[in-house]
Amino acid sequence: MDCWGLLIAAFEAGTGICLPSHSEAYATAADGAETRSLLNREAGAWLKVPQAHQKPFDVVVMHLAGRVHVGLIVRPGSMLHIRAGETSVIVPLHRYHPVIEAIYRHKGLK
Repeated sequence: MDCWGLLIAAFEAGTGICLPSHSEAYATAADGAETRSLLNREAGAWLKVPQAHQKPFDVVVMHLAGRVHVGLIVRPGSMLHIRAGETSVIVPLHRYHPVIEAIYRHKGLK
């Protein structure tokens, strides 16, 4: 499972909101340019939120090793994510502060 796949599964399980898989639109999770394009097309369903106002199920968009990467806030200051070849983990968000582009909240969440 890649980072977007983990986000889809956790988001649906926790919120009931089904996010598109986009699996047909890119060959591998490492296809950073295409992933960025997919996230940009989804932007209409998302609101940018300040890091200080993060809530569970907010999505963290980062740039790791030149690629777009996503994680999911599980509680303020902690994020669930997965990297290629590893298992999913919950990590302190501050570890990724330098590579965080933005945090987004789905408009379907109150």
